[in-house]
Amino acid sequence: MGSNCKRRQLNNQGFSLVELIVIMIIIVILATTVIVSFVNTADQKVKSSATLITKYMDNVLSSAMSKGNAWFKIRYDDDKDNYYVEDSEGHSEKLSSNVTVSYDVENGDKGVKIDDTNSQLMFSYSRVNGSFTPIIDSVNPDGTFIYKTKGEGYAYPDKIYVTCNDSRRTIQLYVKTGVYEIVEN
Repeated sequence: MGSNCKRRQLNNQGFSLVELIVIMIIIVILATTVIVSFVNTADQKVKSSATLITKYMDNVLSSAMSKGNAWFKIRYDDDKDNYYVEDSEGHSEKLSSNVTVSYDVENGDKGVKIDDTNSQLMFSYSRVNGSFTPIIDSVNPDGTFIYKTKGEGYAYPDKIYVTCNDSRRTIQLYVKTGVYEIVEN
């Protein structure tokens, strides 16, 4: 009976150094997994949002070449705190949550954030050669565009940035050809 009492007293002394190290290693592994998962989630949101924007760009280019005045826009909905991409045919889709969208104007404003003050970016393509048209301020009831001006000339979109946390994709726009490429930053 005396030996059972001694074992109980030894077992009540707390954790050994080896047990504490094993627990700390498990915590580090779990924390690393959560952080990597969070970064990958942000990157996936940015990638899917940039892909959705370019899908609309391709559809509008096709419509502009065949029908004429087709446009698409990226807009911010401050009531719901989300971004949407829409086109002239009434299609609309929400971008991934927690992404932000901004753009550069060729030879002009840089990093214009689409938010409460600049609630949209709207543009189209030329039916003649597929090049980007200037940024559109609004559309008249007859379907013609009112363009945004910058200084002496029109404002053309140059880059669109899609960002979430530290993940970012740039949609580089080549104004004269209507071509774009997605650049991972």
